[in-house]
Amino acid sequence: MGALTREAILGASDLRSRAVDVPEWGGDLVLSEMSGVDREDWDAAWLRRSAAERAAAAKEKRPADPNGAAARNYAARIVVWTARTSDGADLFPIRRPDGRIDVELAESAAQALSRKSGVVLDRLARVAEDLNGWGARAAEAVSGNSEGTPPV
Repeated sequence: MGALTREAILGASDLRSRAVDVPEWGGDLVLSEMSGVDREDWDAAWLRRSAAERAAAAKEKRPADPNGAAARNYAARIVVWTARTSDGADLFPIRRPDGRIDVELAESAAQALSRKSGVVLDRLARVAEDLNGWGARAAEAVSGNSEGTPPV
């Protein structure tokens, strides 16, 4: 292998995806790894929800639930952020004109999707987590407690 060029890096197709059979919904759903900018938007939204939870807890003089607001609708949210059409476009229309995730649109889509089967959403969320390096198997691989990199 030779040295990479800017063009080679920017032209590489490096976002993994996986089609998941969802018999409950009558077909396959393609889930994809988040891009760097999508991941930044995800992290920023998570931090805003966590901060809002801490502020609400302080105002109500109660202990803050570290996973409360941030984790609510988590499975539906990660599916909305990672679901793609067969040609790789976002399945849910959650982008602003500049290509960034519109968090309000994403939250609205996740709220609607959260009314679907929790079992299905949890199964899809695990695939999305694996694709994004967040799954339990990914954590085991990083900590050295598994037989290697989790399969994707």
